[in-house]
Amino acid sequence: MRCLRFTHAGVLWAGTPYGLFYFANDHFEQVVAGRYIHKIEEARNGHLLLTTTHGFVEWDGSGVIEHPEIATALHAEDVFQVLQDRSGVTWYCTRKGIFRQSGGSMKRFLPDPAGDKNGALHMY
Repeated sequence: MRCLRFTHAGVLWAGTPYGLFYFANDHFEQVVAGRYIHKIEEARNGHLLLTTTHGFVEWDGSGVIEHPEIATALHAEDVFQVLQDRSGVTWYCTRKGIFRQSGGSMKRFLPDPAGDKNGALHMY
């Protein structure tokens, strides 16, 4: 088990090296296979924001939504955490710093590209 997350709806989700699972009827059911899930966050619309070894993806309740636009700015192994704020803007905590995605644009923030090589590991 890599991570656990209760959603606002009260569902328990588990991220593992084997994929994404939810808890129901006294056992875990797999909904996403073949992806090592590192972190689970919940978006305002109830979708799950998943940080995986294959990069960032979204679970909409019935399938995985890929985000190829993220791959153009960041490599999969560079994304540590993904959060969505109250206005729906998506924030990425990465090895290269903090990125903000709003609409179709992606903007990089801290750290200074010439500075810390470790980037931003976590956001709260």
